[in-house]
Amino acid sequence: MKRKSSTSGPRRTESEVFDAVLAKALKPPKLSRDFRARLDEALATAEANEASRKRYWGEVRRLVAMSAVAGIAVVAVALGLLVPRPWGWLTAPAAQTTSEILVSTRVGERRSVKVPDGSGSVITLNTNSVMRWRKAGENYDVAVLKGEVLFDMHPNPRRHLVVTLRELTIVDTATMFAVQLSEDGALRVTVQEGQVQLSEPHRLPTVLSQDEQIVLGGADHSIEAARQRISPQQVDQLLSWRRGVLELECSSVGNAVRQINRYNVTEIQLADAHLDRLPVAGVFPVDDPRAFVHALIAAYPNLELKESTAANGTSVLELRRRPGAGVESRKTESGCNANR
Repeated sequence: MKRKSSTSGPRRTESEVFDAVLAKALKPPKLSRDFRARLDEALATAEANEASRKRYWGEVRRLVAMSAVAGIAVVAVALGLLVPRPWGWLTAPAAQTTSEILVSTRVGERRSVKVPDGSGSVITLNTNSVMRWRKAGENYDVAVLKGEVLFDMHPNPRRHLVVTLRELTIVDTATMFAVQLSEDGALRVTVQEGQVQLSEPHRLPTVLSQDEQIVLGGADHSIEAARQRISPQQVDQLLSWRRGVLELECSSVGNAVRQINRYNVTEIQLADAHLDRLPVAGVFPVDDPRAFVHALIAAYPNLELKESTAANGTSVLELRRRPGAGVESRKTESGCNANR
């Protein structure tokens, strides 16, 4: 005997088909209502996610098939297996809110950003720096695009921080470290506390620990080859900008001038290369280039200052030797000797 076609009536939805089969398979009625309530609640949650919705209906079809073959006992077992606390596959994963912002500082500006994970962690941008911040749940991806950034990360086992500089990737859990992209193309990573994992494409990861630093000047230098141990005092000097000062020990005037110029629109210039090699030591405010120039003139009386205005309207402080004078040999406070 041929079965009557069901096309004459309205087509039932999957939910209605499930209700019909479930009503016959599950006894007593109270269990059916509880089971159905659970599935309805799960469906409402899963509807926001297409993948979860498809998975939901796949499991529903499997439950229906099992109930038709084996009855309520099998369905009850399946319910216990397929709906673990808190509902397992029936609950769609919470949608993660992804946000992305660009954080930057002007010349001479420093800016701190709190990490919103409740740990008290802070990310600080030095002068003329740019970073791109992307947050998805407990994942924080930070790309340093320019300048120098300090990461003061407090413990939080749920947080996952990844920092990128060009092709270099840094993974951190709880530590304090700084990264810098210099104008000459060099890349520097300095760890003050804890440790970080560094990796590059096609190379094994390297762990950089407290009071260690890498300076990469080109693609031909590996992380391991560029790794070096430095003293806690050197680390503190490299990060002295946090206090608004430039702390130097047995450095050169040329290096000091390049550092001071990073923080100011007013530019210091050296009249000849000989002045670039003069040693200098001391603590100087980063936002006062004139104070730095006058400190050099006090240390080297045969130097003089010539002020001018550049085409763009900014001030230029030029250090030069007095006419007919050399530069006296002397010792700085750190014991560095100057050349004539």
